[in-house]
Amino acid sequence: MNGIQNYYSFTRADIIKGTDKNGTFRKTITLTENAIPGKWYIQNLWMNDKSGNSLNAYLHTSTGGTPSASEMAKFAAKLGVPPENTSFNVINNSPSSIIDNEPPKITAIRFSSKEISIGATGGEITLEIDFNDLSGIVFGQYTNGIDSLDDIIAFYTLADFRNIKTLNESGFFTRSEIIKGTDKNGTLRKSIKLNENAVPGQRNITTLWMNDKNGNSLNAYLNTSTGGTPSANELAIFSSKLGVTPESTSFNVVNNNPSSVIDNEPPKITAIRIFSESTPTPTYNLTPSATTLNEGSVLTSTVTTTNVATGTKFYYVLTGTGITTTDFSAGALTGEGITDSTGKFSFSHTLANDLTTEGAETLSIKLYSDVARTLQVGSTASVSIVDTSISSKIKEVQSLSSSTTPIHYQRNKELTVPINYSTSDGSSTTGLSFKVHFNSALLSFNSTTGITNKTQADLFQIGTIQQDTANSDNDATTDLFIPINIASFTGQFPTAGVPIKLADLIFKSLDKPIDPITGLKDTSINFSESEAASGYGFTATSASLKPLSFSLDVDRDGKVTALGDGLMIIRKLFGAAFAGDALINKAISPDSPYLNGIAYNTLTTQQKADVAAQVHANIQEGIDSKMLDVDKDGKTTALGDGLMVIRHLFGAAFAGAALTNKAISPDSPYFGPPANFAAVAANIDAMRPV
Repeated sequence: MNGIQNYYSFTRADIIKGTDKNGTFRKTITLTENAIPGKWYIQNLWMNDKSGNSLNAYLHTSTGGTPSASEMAKFAAKLGVPPENTSFNVINNSPSSIIDNEPPKITAIRFSSKEISIGATGGEITLEIDFNDLSGIVFGQYTNGIDSLDDIIAFYTLADFRNIKTLNESGFFTRSEIIKGTDKNGTLRKSIKLNENAVPGQRNITTLWMNDKNGNSLNAYLNTSTGGTPSANELAIFSSKLGVTPESTSFNVVNNNPSSVIDNEPPKITAIRIFSESTPTPTYNLTPSATTLNEGSVLTSTVTTTNVATGTKFYYVLTGTGITTTDFSAGALTGEGITDSTGKFSFSHTLANDLTTEGAETLSIKLYSDVARTLQVGSTASVSIVDTSISSKIKEVQSLSSSTTPIHYQRNKELTVPINYSTSDGSSTTGLSFKVHFNSALLSFNSTTGITNKTQADLFQIGTIQQDTANSDNDATTDLFIPINIASFTGQFPTAGVPIKLADLIFKSLDKPIDPITGLKDTSINFSESEAASGYGFTATSASLKPLSFSLDVDRDGKVTALGDGLMIIRKLFGAAFAGDALINKAISPDSPYLNGIAYNTLTTQQKADVAAQVHANIQEGIDSKMLDVDKDGKTTALGDGLMVIRHLFGAAFAGAALTNKAISPDSPYFGPPANFAAVAANIDAMRPV
């Protein structure tokens, strides 16, 4: 049905009476001051139930205009209500109202050339469109009454004549691309780039879509009866709808690139296999690195699963009589992990050497499939903690520690680990010799350049990195150690008193993938005693290292796309408007492991909610870790960071300054003029999966 169309949705909050089984919806509909007078109809009403049954009633009209009485009666009968209940009348008494009930008009379309020659770097052609409209053009609903240069005001697609279904180019016009006139009477200009592999032949505009501020829509589409090359009559019908000549809507492509790969064949299916629909039973195994550990040791728990999708999230809890957060110097009592392609993940805790005599304790570790931790999977793992308190033997201790919060790190980047020192009595000593343990599968260290900000001492020596064959830190995941010797010949270490930072160690994460999802794993930097000062014991708290694990591949299908991952990210940043499965609707990839090979439109309401929850959680991780704050202004916004992410994923169309134009925050350290768009692009690229 032609004319004005507004779209609305009901939420559970709009149930004003009863329940979702027998109740009443209420929605307040606000029309603008330019609302077209006349009769307005409910055109479509769509709702599903929890069993997947669908009511989808649509008001079909034979003319595309005002429905007849019989058409109204059929529509109302499908809804089970009287026809008069499905419409209302609008009277516009606004003296300033612009009564515009005509769609935008195209007066001319021009390409800069009728032929484009493709070379080694591709080719470029310019498209211009002259238009006019009484109220001014927009794309989509015009709601805020504010004109911005970033407003998208038109959409187009191009196709080649090999296969009209194959889009070679699509894009938007923005208000900034009005090169002459206004949004009521002007000219749009767009530079269109084709790559070096562009297929030769004729290209034709196949779609042109623009709305005006009163909601009237021009949506012209080149329909072909064969799905291939359109006939002269089909081209004439399309161009007539646009109000231009057929020849103005096309140009020819000549590819002169000698290295071009001309692929004009669609993908070929070589086999289809249907397997049993029975779902293999998943298994879950939780294994601690040891069943008995001393205080001060590192406990690594490994979860191994089978028949569980890659990227599945699980939740763990550590409990036990007398077990509290003070029993751990690193690691929390609750946490979560995501399975990799082998069905595994691990998490680590450092047992506190608290110097308090408590006796042996038993630690229980449980794994759950839900965030509320009500559905346990697998068996409970138990670890006996041996009390190694030395308080009865030595009254004072030297202590080493690092950051009190996890240190986040990224692949192939440097990270700084501080070493803090203290004594229990606050006294100076003759020094301390200790080892710094790390996992060489994840990190590297340069003994010459890897230490900075050393505190003053008579001797501060960094030894040669050695293999930890004795496992002196009780952590099998750390295989190398750095020996460090600090001494004061007069017993005045440290001269500045305690507590004090001894130094900063500069590690570098390796440039090789480990985990298919994050590329990295949780790890620890541990400290163990070589020799403490005379009369002192030794205790240490490890540095906990966690990877910045957010990936732009939020549906985990192995690809990062603008209209899939990018669209879901910007939807999430818009907030409640895309709550629940609205986030993933028509955006999640059919290859996402969260769908388990099931078509999205066949999922039950609960299944859609479960899938959406996983994607919501993935994106929230990017928000919480501030990785999605790509302009580093301290905020993560839809029309700033989200817009720049989706622009970058669109590729060359938003290269250079176009990436940040009108989107970068003035509070960003990259803000110009000119804006450091390269830094923003690098931040986005850092989130691509390894």
